Amino acid sequence: MIRAVGISFPVLLAVWACSDRLSAPPQESTTPDKPGAFAAAPSPGFLPYGVPVPPGQEITVPPPPIDPKRPVIHNPHPEWNLIGKPGFIPPKRLPPTREGTSGSFPPPGQADRGIALNGQPPGWYGLQQMNDAGLDVILPEPLGGSTVADLYAPTLLPPGPDPQGPCIEITTIHERLSSQYFTHHYVGFWDWCQSPPQGTFIVLMDMSQVDFENSYIRTYNGKPALGVAITYDRGGSYCWWGWL
Repeated sequence: MIRAVGISFPVLLAVWACSDRLSAPPQESTTPDKPGAFAAAPSPGFLPYGVPVPPGQEITVPPPPIDPKRPVIHNPHPEWNLIGKPGFIPPKRLPPTREGTSGSFPPPGQADRGIALNGQPPGWYGLQQMNDAGLDVILPEPLGGSTVADLYAPTLLPPGPDPQGPCIEITTIHERLSSQYFTHHYVGFWDWCQSPPQGTFIVLMDMSQVDFENSYIRTYNGKPALGVAITYDRGGSYCWWGWL
């Protein structure tokens, strides 16, 4: 059974997904095995936890790593999720990439690039990176009579200790429809454990919306960027958490 929900707080959003071994959502706790908010301990290499960064202010260091001892904070903006909105058609996902790329070229109008790690490293509980939001990306018109062009980049996919592999992949999606002259910019949480093996989007948000930009995007290394992370519940619930 799969469970997924979006949760956020000023500049923090989390999404969770579980393999079919779990019949109920993981319980919130402050145990070391529960992914939660950003780490509280300040570090010269990271932003201090809990200190808001005003919209438009540039940052010189990334957010601190996720601290698995902190409880989850619930979502005051579920309306930002486009999945399930009447009339909205989510981008088409490329064939599964969890086992690595085949080396062949994608079909015209489809491409992706990102980080995907394999194996089961001991002691780890997740991955974190800063992504270029790519709000200035302009896609050409779809090719070959296609009605849509999609660019999935950058993506983030961690290694998976669960035999089914990781449940969550975070990806930036740039999309242009043949009926439109502009490019859409989304960030999405793809759940590989729902409707396997292909999976499905469980959360998709428009990064060009003012409210989203003010909450999650800050200038980093001279470009609009957002911090993303994926963590694994090492407590045995086979659940994954995706974070902004």
